[in-house]
Amino acid sequence: MESTGTLEKKVKQQRPARQKKQQQAARSTSRARTPGISKEKLLCWITLVVAGLLGLLFLIDLFSGFPFAGASTWLDIFGILSAGLLVYVCVDTLMQLK
Repeated sequence: MESTGTLEKKVKQQRPARQKKQQQAARSTSRARTPGISKEKLLCWITLVVAGLLGLLFLIDLFSGFPFAGASTWLDIFGILSAGLLVYVCVDTLMQLK
């Protein structure tokens, strides 16, 4: 049986090594980035495309009445404004993410 003094020494010696391994693991995960587009940028681009398509659909409906059968002029106007606002927010966010 080992005495408590030698056991405490072993535990104290293992602590810095364990902490060092944890720090190295944390550093390696923060540095290990896959090349390509980040998730934030990808989400902004997808939102930008969807908002642009919806704005285009509302614009077409305003003039031809095709996709939504000309349900309401006010709906088309507010749909276009909402899509435009969302496009603006997406572009502004993409500029900040660069």
